Amino acid sequence: GDLSRQEAGQSQLAAVQQDGCRNCTFFIFDITANVYVDECDSCTIFIAPCESTVFLRDCKNLRVVAATKQFRVRDCFDCQVGLYCPSQPVIESSKGMLIAPFPQLGYPQLLEQFKKSKMEVWNNHWSEIHDFTKKAGEQHLELKASIPFELMEEGLEEAELEPSSEVVPKTVGQMHQD
Repeated sequence: GDLSRQEAGQSQLAAVQQDGCRNCTFFIFDITANVYVDECDSCTIFIAPCESTVFLRDCKNLRVVAATKQFRVRDCFDCQVGLYCPSQPVIESSKGMLIAPFPQLGYPQLLEQFKKSKMEVWNNHWSEIHDFTKKAGEQHLELKASIPFELMEEGLEEAELEPSSEVVPKTVGQMHQD
């Protein structure tokens, strides 16, 4: 698949749209205003701090690492997400979602981007998910302590991501609750 990389300083707080991609890898290393991922299949996506909302819509088989003030998912299937979100994430009409805290990955500008985006790294509500279409007997999501690091291996070397515990602390969230 294709590899796309957006460096720090390139977006100038623009909205970023990824639409209809298949088997692609995207690394967004810059602060964005909003990120829209629509109708994508089997993609790996890394999203630096987003000042507003990351939307995943009509997607399947995604591997996503995202830091965002709001996280919204609709009509997505079998996606794995490592998430930093200081508000309550929302899913709707989605199944097979695996949600974990933002992984111990970093790059030189990440901490400064969190500060510029006014996001406190200790305020991660990744596990407090509201499922708008929750039904008795149906499981739409599963909370995990972490996403397997190898899920991000494709493109990691090209993206220069490094294991790091210095930026976003690992949190357990509400995994102990039903």
